[in-house]
Amino acid sequence: MKQFIRNLFAVVPVAMAANAPALAADAYPNRPVRIVVNTGPGGLVDFTTRLVAQEMSVRLKQQVVVENRAGGDGMIGINVVKAAPADGYTLLASAGTMAYQQVLKKDANYDITKDFTGIGFLGKSPLLLVVSPDSPYKNAADFVKNAKANPNKLTYASAGVGTGTHIAAALYLQRAGVQLLHIPYKGNGPAMPDVMSGRVSMIFEAYGSGKGYLAGNKLKALGVSSRLVSARRPIFPLSLNKACLGTASTHGWGWWRRPVRRRKWFKSCPMPCTPCTRTRL
Repeated sequence: MKQFIRNLFAVVPVAMAANAPALAADAYPNRPVRIVVNTGPGGLVDFTTRLVAQEMSVRLKQQVVVENRAGGDGMIGINVVKAAPADGYTLLASAGTMAYQQVLKKDANYDITKDFTGIGFLGKSPLLLVVSPDSPYKNAADFVKNAKANPNKLTYASAGVGTGTHIAAALYLQRAGVQLLHIPYKGNGPAMPDVMSGRVSMIFEAYGSGKGYLAGNKLKALGVSSRLVSARRPIFPLSLNKACLGTASTHGWGWWRRPVRRRKWFKSCPMPCTPCTRTRL
């Protein structure tokens, strides 16, 4: 968790720009900044973006608005920011979906190397294979055994087709040799009620956002995508280190903006992790 917090709040470099030399002399920002999250509320990208936005608003002395624009497997939010002026006032918060969709979709309608500029990497988290707490499975092996005995009868949720949680789950299921019905949602957050109730069999969820569900006994973790070395995780069963799924998948996310075509100026916005924020994480 310490490394996670350092990645997230040590320094968030916010690279901004003005569209004309006259604006370059103005203090940034002189109006509200909008951050578009291309998933629904409740997921890790949404949660951490809102925490950073609160810190930014205080430090920049300007309103920072977080707006969820979910749908289209993450494409709606991406295209909203693509269509925005390149003035530094509309930012995009996204996970690996930004890179995946350009490769997977013929109609992606953007070039990540030309239409966007990365602002900063916010963090990464291992992925958990989680199920309803009422499910009969004790571990991932139990789940796979049942899935093999009932091909295409079990289901798995994701944040949308071509998103990080979809690709990680599909890769694991392919290597395990099982077939499940995929049910895409507009983000992992909106999928959680169906996973908790057992209407959907499982989902790959980032540890950073899933730990609260584990602590509240709303989800049960059967495996983890990468080994964890810390022993100071009272709500995270250390036995999961032995239940590594072998996918080496992690959930990474960051911020993007439209590229600047005129005179640039850059501003770094240090984001110290306050005690309140540390507690919430």
